[in-house]
Amino acid sequence: MKEEILQRLERIEAKLDAVHASLAAVLDKRANAKKHTPAKDHDQAVAAMYATLNDPVKRAFQEYAAMRKDKRLYLTERSINAIMNKLDGFTPLEQVEALKAATEKEWRTVYPTSFTTTSGLFEDDFGA
Repeated sequence: MKEEILQRLERIEAKLDAVHASLAAVLDKRANAKKHTPAKDHDQAVAAMYATLNDPVKRAFQEYAAMRKDKRLYLTERSINAIMNKLDGFTPLEQVEALKAATEKEWRTVYPTSFTTTSGLFEDDFGA
């Protein structure tokens, strides 16, 4: 009788070990799933863009990206590409001004043609 009880306990212990292992696997899977966040995607996308920019534009873009992250409006690769396509064709000075205006006004995107009327850099173009 005593041996029979010990055998049952050993089988129960083996089953509990299997359940424990399964639970550990599920918990590990959930922990790994939580590592993917919009903020981390934002950081990766911004880091990839830094390599392609020159210094003044890089600093202005960094400030814009920080503002977006603070407001929890995370940048994605797609949104960064859209912003850079809008800035394409403008001089670095114009790109910096557009990024600064977007940062100051907390815009979700940049408007490279609208900053010329609000910046003092281009007053000669308007007869001032």
